[in-house]
Amino acid sequence: MSTKNWSRKSVLMLGLAALIGLFALSAATSLGQEGETDEILDFYRNRAEASAKSRDPFQAGISFSLTAHSYYQLIPKEDQPIPDSSVVRYYFSFGELDSLKVLEEGDVDFRAEDLRVFSPFVADYQFNFFPNDTGGPLAIGLDNRTDVGQVPVGVAVVDRDLYYIDKLYLYYPDSRKDLRHSLVLTTQLVDGYVFPDTIVRSGAEAGFFKTIYYRQTTYVDNVKIHR
Repeated sequence: MSTKNWSRKSVLMLGLAALIGLFALSAATSLGQEGETDEILDFYRNRAEASAKSRDPFQAGISFSLTAHSYYQLIPKEDQPIPDSSVVRYYFSFGELDSLKVLEEGDVDFRAEDLRVFSPFVADYQFNFFPNDTGGPLAIGLDNRTDVGQVPVGVAVVDRDLYYIDKLYLYYPDSRKDLRHSLVLTTQLVDGYVFPDTIVRSGAEAGFFKTIYYRQTTYVDNVKIHR
């Protein structure tokens, strides 16, 4: 695996370690500073929603292609010491998949990743604000308004200056197939449009004889916009 991929993995693991602290801060913020931060929260949330629409290559209907490198690994690693891999080149036109070319086919049944960047700001969430005075990205907590819902909960990290979604840390509480299911996504900005950069999906599935724990990591590169 390349140095770039290892660097991405380090960032993601650090992000996961910080997620518990972010949720704790979310609860404190929503309880103690709700009246103080609503106006600021609405400011960033509205701009993040507008940015998500204008920077979405699918909504824009542009023609583009990208390569997705996927790695599937069972946990613990002793059950599968070498990750199975798959490499696919995707071609999109008018917001839809036009064609694909399999460059490397894996042995396992890879999950089909949605290469759209999920925008949480159009869903019916209870938003929590994470104050950030360092000038870095802003974290916004995403809580479901009901006990069980179809939308994931977690944290969206928004670029402070351009307002696009930089990272997503999501947990799916109503996953029908998985016993547990979480998603970490980082993005990349190409010609003003937001594309996924790294997608890490972790979960547990009920097998015939035991529960299967897995991780599927997808790296997206070689993004080209065709004009």
